[in-house]
Amino acid sequence: MNVSMPKFSWSWFSIPALLLFWVMIVMFMDSQRSTQLNKKTGETEYSQPRVIASPLEVLDAFLTWSRPQYETKTETKTTKGPDGKPLTREVVVVTKTPQKVRYDQKQSSSDVTLRQSWWTLGSIGPHLWQSFIEVAIGFSIACIVAIILGFWAGFSKGFREFITPLNGIFMSIPAIAWAPMMITVFPNPLVAIVVVVYIAAVSPMIISIMEGILTITGQEVRAARALGCKTKQLFIHVYIPASLPFITSGMRIGFSQAWRALVAAEIIGGVGRGLGQVVDLSSQVGDAQSMMLAIALIGFLSYLFERLIFRRMEKHYEVWRLN
Repeated sequence: MNVSMPKFSWSWFSIPALLLFWVMIVMFMDSQRSTQLNKKTGETEYSQPRVIASPLEVLDAFLTWSRPQYETKTETKTTKGPDGKPLTREVVVVTKTPQKVRYDQKQSSSDVTLRQSWWTLGSIGPHLWQSFIEVAIGFSIACIVAIILGFWAGFSKGFREFITPLNGIFMSIPAIAWAPMMITVFPNPLVAIVVVVYIAAVSPMIISIMEGILTITGQEVRAARALGCKTKQLFIHVYIPASLPFITSGMRIGFSQAWRALVAAEIIGGVGRGLGQVVDLSSQVGDAQSMMLAIALIGFLSYLFERLIFRRMEKHYEVWRLN
């Protein structure tokens, strides 16, 4: 069996270049900080805390957050010695009791505890899961609405003229501007965040799907009708396959907008957990490592979704383009 080498791609250098730039920024900012001598240890220390954590510090923070944190306590045990006399000794006992999630702002005592394990990723797991739930609900609703309105706008000139200005208005408003209003309108913060994610994702997907329908020329439609296709068959076998590349491309753009809106909404008024909450609260207490960890996870998860799901879907349906 012949094993071929993977084809060279410049994308191999993108992540290392980003890490190198990150390290250079940290080194430059460290050089700007003043130092002082610790009289007790005799070592030189920085007089100001580090604002941006290095990649190694972020990795260490991730291992700390994802490691199950168990309580330890010292107990005194009495045993009998060889001569029958009691012997007293102190032992450290590790107890696997529910722990509080770091930077968790939920009020209920049953919500702030977690039976931690490696499977739950320690304290970072609930924040990741909360962000995933919020973006999944909002983005799924946006996909359904965008497909319906996008096809409608593609087939109907009147509806297309009606919805195009509205799309332009909603796309020009940053998602962070919607967050305070939605938090005021909806008493449930989860619903407010889902609505913000939906608003951010639906408009670019509608435009992409609408443009995909408009690219289907009359030549393909006439050819299908000449072969005896009825309206239902024409929609299933011509319009849907030809529009799939544009649907997947719109989903890719819409998800990036949804993810950005999610983080902004969580920072302004989250439900108590989420990566945006970690960024906000860690910055308030000066925890640079946790703040950079949350930022790195936001970018890394978005990259994984884009590369492993949406990019593959887009390449798979690229051959379905009629033009």
